[in-house]
Amino acid sequence: MQASTAVGALTELFMGGLGFVGLFHRWITPLTMTPAIALIGLSNISAATEPASTSWTIAAITAALITLLSHYLTPCRPSSDMAVVKRVNDSITFFSILPIFVTVTIVWLVCHILTVHNLFPQDHAGRTDQIASIIRNTTWFRVPYPFQWGTPTAHWEPMVAMGFVSLISMMETVCDYYAYAVVAGLPPPPPRALNRGIFMEGVGCLLAGCFGSGMLCGSQDLNLGLIALTRVLNFPTRLVLPPSRPSVVQCIQAAYI
Repeated sequence: MQASTAVGALTELFMGGLGFVGLFHRWITPLTMTPAIALIGLSNISAATEPASTSWTIAAITAALITLLSHYLTPCRPSSDMAVVKRVNDSITFFSILPIFVTVTIVWLVCHILTVHNLFPQDHAGRTDQIASIIRNTTWFRVPYPFQWGTPTAHWEPMVAMGFVSLISMMETVCDYYAYAVVAGLPPPPPRALNRGIFMEGVGCLLAGCFGSGMLCGSQDLNLGLIALTRVLNFPTRLVLPPSRPSVVQCIQAAYI
């Protein structure tokens, strides 16, 4: 898998470094972007419905709070009587910046209260004590290192497959770049920016192969929703590391996301 990921990285490095992505971007029109983004988004529905199906009540509360905070309470600002924020009162829109964080905090506290009072069954997915052992038994920090899973071995079948996957990933990435520009209210990215973006994703994939993460690095459609909800454009949305046991820092970050 490490060698296959590295091959996918070389494909992106080649296409982005030599400028082929910028040459081909003229054929990537809304007619090609719309079905590509739609199909990729529809294929990720199960990633949301399967966890939500374990507790539709909690899922509905979460969705309702996110909708309320991100769409209806965005004009709300701190009171002008608060001396701490008096000078920046006009520039602070708390709910528009942290709707997901506030929602996760509120819902987790509700679930914790219900868990403490044993209002949830023992096997209910909404209990907050089910994964408490994960936090207790994991290390705070774990530093990965190259080839920690052994020397990479090359097999042509997965390498060819990963090469095609990287081509599909590049098409999705270009579509995402245009979608990000629309969500952020920016002009479409120029060809040199597309080449630079694909090249840097190739660098990330090469590092992923060396560190043994087992997946390609690229843009994500899910981040479009995060950008639209949080109004924040430059923040790390995910940290993918291949530890044998997740660290507490990763658990906290996953909860925030």
